[in-house]
Amino acid sequence: DIDFKYTTISLNDVYNMGYNQATQIIERNGGSIQNNNIIIDPQKPLAVKFEEGFSDHYPIKILQIESKHRLLNKENTTYSFEFEGVGFVVKGRSEKIVNNLPEDDYLPEIEVLIDNELAEKISLPTDFTKRRHEICWKYNLKPEKHTVKIKLVNPANGFHILMGNILIYDDKPGIDH
Repeated sequence: DIDFKYTTISLNDVYNMGYNQATQIIERNGGSIQNNNIIIDPQKPLAVKFEEGFSDHYPIKILQIESKHRLLNKENTTYSFEFEGVGFVVKGRSEKIVNNLPEDDYLPEIEVLIDNELAEKISLPTDFTKRRHEICWKYNLKPEKHTVKIKLVNPANGFHILMGNILIYDDKPGIDH
């Protein structure tokens, strides 16, 4: 009955919620609950409509960022890279590196420019319950050479953006074609 961290829900609460939802769905679909027995009305499975998120997007390359360029901070506020393809994902996160600083006093922000045009301005909370799991991404670009510039617009002492690898997508499968 102890609540999970950052919640007001215990494991027993989760069990009860799941049980109640399951029995409601069983009854809604022709089943019944009789004393301690649950009767499920079997149904033939129906195919669902095919859903495709990003057609013609194939991971083709991972760009490794050199260690000296992995951090965006007060001393190093920008990072640029070029690629040929239709999309990218920059892995990484924002981090508080001085323990006695409150996380809510500062919210790192970056600007992402693609081919010299502002594509997005992004807030990157450091709190693991609110943060993004990737720094930035963009899909559905024209299949051509692109330049991406990531700029930390409000650098502050005690915080940095740690960038990881960059995943590149193209509209044709294959590695480095």
